[in-house]
Amino acid sequence: VEHALQGKMDQSAHLLSSIKSTHEAVDADIRATIADKNLLCKQQSQLQKSIKTVEGCIKENEQTFKRLSGLRMALEADMQDKGQGLDLDAKALSLDGYTNVEGSHMVGTARVPFRPTNWGRKTSQLITDSKNAIADSERLRRRVAKSDSDLAAAEADLMRDVQKALKFKMSSTMDAATALDNRLKNGYKEIESANKTKDKLVMALDQKDVPLTLVQQRYAARHSARPTREAVHDQVESALTSEFVQLNSMVKELNKKHKKVSNTIKQLNTDANSLENNLMDKKTAYDVDAQCFRMAQ
Repeated sequence: VEHALQGKMDQSAHLLSSIKSTHEAVDADIRATIADKNLLCKQQSQLQKSIKTVEGCIKENEQTFKRLSGLRMALEADMQDKGQGLDLDAKALSLDGYTNVEGSHMVGTARVPFRPTNWGRKTSQLITDSKNAIADSERLRRRVAKSDSDLAAAEADLMRDVQKALKFKMSSTMDAATALDNRLKNGYKEIESANKTKDKLVMALDQKDVPLTLVQQRYAARHSARPTREAVHDQVESALTSEFVQLNSMVKELNKKHKKVSNTIKQLNTDANSLENNLMDKKTAYDVDAQCFRMAQ
C-alpha cells in the first residue's frame, strides 16, 4: 500500500509540474493576446476614422469637380459670347456711313429695351461663382493635406504602439524562456541523479545475485542428496531458509525501487522533451518578434 501511495504521489507531482508549466505558458499567452487585441482595436478605430474622413473628402472632391466643370463650360460660353459682341461692336465702330453693309435687321425693331446692367450681370455672377468655387477647392485641398498629415501622425502613433507591444512581448517571451531554461537545467540534474540511483540499484542487485544463487544451490544440494534426512528442520535448514527469505525480500525491494526509478527517469525525460520543445518555440517567437521590431528602426 505504501509503495502504491508513493508511486501515485510521484506521478501526481510530475503531473502537477507539467500542469504548472502549461498554466504559466497559457497565462503568458493570454496576457499577450489581450495586448494584441487592444492594439488591433485601436488600429481599427483609427482606420475607420481615417476611412470616413477620406470618403468625405472624395465625395466633396467629386462635387467640387462637377461644380468647377460646369462653371468652366459656362465661362467658355460667356467668353465666346463676349468675344463675338466685342467683334461686332468693333465693326460697328469702324463704319463711316459710306460703306455698303448688308443687314436683315431694321433700327428700332428690338422688342426688349436695352439695359446696360444686363450685359455684364451674368458674367459678374459667373466670375463670383467661380471665385467661390476656387476658394472652396483650396479649402478642400487644405483639408486633404491635413487629413494626410493626421493619417501619417496616426500611423506613426500606431507604429509606436506596435513597437511598444513587440518590446513587451519580447520581454515576456524572454522571461518565459529563462524560466523554462532553469526548469530544464533542474530537470537534467534530476535525471542525472535518478540515473546514478538506478546504477546503484543495479549494482546492489548484482551483489545480491551471487549470495541468492549460493543459498539456492546449498539448499538444493542438501535436499537432493538426503531428501528424507533434510526434511527435518534443523539449525542449517532454518539458517538457509532464513537467509533465502531475507535475500529474496531484499531483491524484491530492490526491483521495486529499480522499477520506480526507471519510471521516474522516463517521466523526467518526457518532461524534459516537452520543456525543450516549449523553449525552442519561445526562442523562435522571440527571434520573429525581434526581427519585426528591427524593421521599424
